[in-house]
Amino acid sequence: MSGEIQGLSGSLAAAEEKITRLNTQKERAASPVLLGFPTIGEVAVREAVFDRHAD
Repeated sequence: MSGEIQGLSGSLAAAEEKITRLNTQKERAASPVLLGFPTIGEVAVREAVFDRHAD
């Protein structure tokens, strides 16, 4: 019986690890990927500041 309990404990641990990995993958897929490009708002602010200094 002890071997059976150890086997089930091992299976439970493996299942919990898999759930953790799947949750991590799900969170990564839902988060944005930042590519380093400026946002439209950042570009607009730069243009406005540049235009103000050009006069």
